[in-house]
Amino acid sequence: MDHHVRIARNLEKNLKAMRRAGKKGELAATQCESLLDLIRREGLLADAVYSKRTKNGEYRISNCTKYNLGNGYRLVTIKVGQNLFVPFAGGHDETDLWLEHHRYDEYYADDPAYLDEDSCTDYQPKAEEAEDAESEELLELDSYEEQLLAKVDTTILKSVFQGLFQKQQA
Repeated sequence: MDHHVRIARNLEKNLKAMRRAGKKGELAATQCESLLDLIRREGLLADAVYSKRTKNGEYRISNCTKYNLGNGYRLVTIKVGQNLFVPFAGGHDETDLWLEHHRYDEYYADDPAYLDEDSCTDYQPKAEEAEDAESEELLELDSYEEQLLAKVDTTILKSVFQGLFQKQQA
């Protein structure tokens, strides 16, 4: 299914403000850009995109989705027909204010406040690509687990799982 991604002209201003907010804001702005690239490449239904949605969703605007950018930052998208509008990115409180003030806005394709980008097709990976992605994800998990195991020693494990440890000794 094809859709047009329409980016708000002031989104770049939002991202600059996030970057000026410090290291966490800079990371969130980078996360926002990579999420938008992922949406353009793979579509809204890709697992990597879908997993970034906030847990509670958004009820104030129909077809609105909030994405968690980390460190209290959010990205707002609104799907209207074949158009995906990207109107705002910012901190959690800023996002709530934006949603409250713009809950009755209407979105239409030729709105001059949005830049029209090329249409994107929801991406369906080939079986080989899916297997490669799974093996790459497993490698990432393995390195993460290695980092965790380096921080955890036997005494910590024994204190956390003391019930199991005592049963083994008996």
